[in-house]
Amino acid sequence: MDEVRAYETSDSLSDAQKVALRLHDAFLFHPGRVSAALRAEALAHFSAPQLVELALKFYFWSSNRPTVALGKLSGMRLTTGTG
Repeated sequence: MDEVRAYETSDSLSDAQKVALRLHDAFLFHPGRVSAALRAEALAHFSAPQLVELALKFYFWSSNRPTVALGKLSGMRLTTGTG
């Protein structure tokens, strides 16, 4: 998890993965304000259909956050640790 938090300096993530994480950060923190530079990076690594798929996944997982935080996932039990 620490590597994801510091993804910009990660040696094990690909450039495409880092761009996807930058897009996700933009989606969460500044929706509607993706810079021209980030847009160019995204288009260099992903096709338009792939970017739509990423955006839909970002939306799905973000809209799910309150449900997860409140422990309201039907039929699913959230646990921490390995036990």
